[in-house]
Amino acid sequence: MRFPHQRCFVLLLAVGILVIFYVTTLFTLHTSQTPLWLLGGQDLTPLSYTNENEEEFFSPYHVAYPQKYQFVLDEPHECQDRSPFLLLMVPVAPGNLVAREDIRRTWGKESLVLGRAVHLFFLLGLPSGAGAQRMQEEVLLESQEYHDMLQSDFQDSYFNLTIKTMVMLEWLASRCPGASFAMKIDSDMFLNVHNLVNMLIDPTTPKHNYITGKFSQNTQVVRDSTSKWYIPNKVYPSTKFPPYLLGNGYVFSIDLPEKIVEASKQVRAIFLEDAYLGMCLSYLGIAASYPPNSALFKLSMPYTHNRCYYSTVITTEMDRVSDLLRVVGQPGAGDPQRCFVLLLAVGILVIFYVTTLFTLHTSQTPLWLLGGQDLTPLSYTNENEEEFFSPYHVAYPQKYQFVLDEPHECQDRSPFLLLMVPVAPGNLVAREDIRRTWGKESLVLGRAVHLFFLLGLPSGAGAQRMQEEVLLESQEYHDMLQSDFQDSYFNLTIKTMVMLEWLASRCPGASFAMKIDSDMFLNVHNLVNMLIDPTTPKHNYITGKFSQNTQVVRDSTSKWYIPNKVYPSTKFPPYLLGNGYVFSIDLPEKIVEASKQVRAIFLEDAYLGMCLSYLGIAASYPPNSALFKLSMPYTHNRCYYSTVITTEMDRVSDLLRVWEDLQRPGTPC
Repeated sequence: MRFPHQRCFVLLLAVGILVIFYVTTLFTLHTSQTPLWLLGGQDLTPLSYTNENEEEFFSPYHVAYPQKYQFVLDEPHECQDRSPFLLLMVPVAPGNLVAREDIRRTWGKESLVLGRAVHLFFLLGLPSGAGAQRMQEEVLLESQEYHDMLQSDFQDSYFNLTIKTMVMLEWLASRCPGASFAMKIDSDMFLNVHNLVNMLIDPTTPKHNYITGKFSQNTQVVRDSTSKWYIPNKVYPSTKFPPYLLGNGYVFSIDLPEKIVEASKQVRAIFLEDAYLGMCLSYLGIAASYPPNSALFKLSMPYTHNRCYYSTVITTEMDRVSDLLRVVGQPGAGDPQRCFVLLLAVGILVIFYVTTLFTLHTSQTPLWLLGGQDLTPLSYTNENEEEFFSPYHVAYPQKYQFVLDEPHECQDRSPFLLLMVPVAPGNLVAREDIRRTWGKESLVLGRAVHLFFLLGLPSGAGAQRMQEEVLLESQEYHDMLQSDFQDSYFNLTIKTMVMLEWLASRCPGASFAMKIDSDMFLNVHNLVNMLIDPTTPKHNYITGKFSQNTQVVRDSTSKWYIPNKVYPSTKFPPYLLGNGYVFSIDLPEKIVEASKQVRAIFLEDAYLGMCLSYLGIAASYPPNSALFKLSMPYTHNRCYYSTVITTEMDRVSDLLRVWEDLQRPGTPC
């Protein structure tokens, strides 16, 4: 029964070897440099870039550590109230939700063992490749539910395992110095927490300078360049590594993380994280301890299920993640299907990743990575490599194409006002409510008003069905614009810029346009009345709800977090809140041109302010600050809605009630 799994493993291994060969070939043919995604550097002396060590500096076998990585997800208070006895730290890929859920349902749910508190944490880097943004959004939601995830801003990959391990040690040293022990354990491992705690509370177990697990001694450094574990002579000249503990599971006293982190400032990092830990311990003069019984830390599970075996070990590898549930008496997942999914995922990632690597080193920049924030165009260099791969950049400017378009709506007669409503593809309820309320007003005070909804592409489960429904809806209403970017919160800047591109190219003869969110109430009569006032400028005009002296959020747990490297200033230029602003039709083209020089950030309203600042155009205050409101009153007030231009709605369903009441005969105030 083990042969299907072995065949799956062989297939995956073969694909991996082909990937390495193909990528290496591409770079050999098209560039003299080594692939940047493998860059690193750390020696017994600090590494500096010079012409003499150029080849060494660009070697794929160095690691970008030490470096000031920041936490995107953190749980800084977990050890404050009461320090746990043991912390279980599980490095895991962002997309490996299956492993995290299985661990939470099995050995990871044991929070009190032999009277000692045990805490579980998963450690992640940033996802990359196709679907990275959607995956990151899912990770954030998962973190909000479980509060057991730590994520740092390095790219999650096999060659960054040393970074992941060192970031884990940094977190332990700074967040939980009052704990007693911590264990690093891989996500494909079985762990008997009872046996582990029992070993640690034994009086003979040292409380300081202690680390134990499965030993690797007299390990030869692999010089075969075709091997997964190949280390060039110039990276590590010795023929053997110091003794070290295998990285699939080792436990250590809580005083060690700080010491190892300090040692790492002197010991050059290599990508083999367990060997590197041994090198740091050797530098410190700290010897790993043998476990009280060598059978406690196992490399592999028995060929047949053996309940007795699992009751006696501390760790053992699982051939399949699904075996973990079976070991604790729960059903596992289907092996052939998982093998197929793995192969399919690997195949997609291969195509995407090879294309990216290839384009990085040719005359074109990979379009899916474009972005940043600066007043000069972004070019990919070694100096900005980390910044370039940050999730806080936006892939704009870029040649997005319209899937749904209404190019002739402004040809016969240019409208006075265009209402542009960004909305999610699946939010049919909001579109229908707007069409039945303020969106149906096509002639106001003698001026033509046109409504358009702007969408990106749906993603996730049911995306194809949703897209088919969107196409049918468009055929019915002819008020929908859709571009070929993924619709998500982090792509709001793309959505806004695509909107401006459309306005500049399709409706340059209009007078004004308004961008308004789908959860807003809009009094179109008051809006048009303001715009036709003779004092309202017809050019370089934009107004709405002001945000001034706004601090850039540096808290990595915040929804609005922007790293210092993305936007160094502590404050944004003045900007208008994105829930609703109106502008003269000459501005879209100017802002689109400015965007070619101002790097995009995902906060779309702040980014618009940055573009206007670059253009030297100041937003105008509305004639009355009460026209653009942030929130509706606590109780329904007909007079209130008759005097504003925009206000947020607590619930979409309130829009119909407010609108119908406002249409009743009689004076509202």
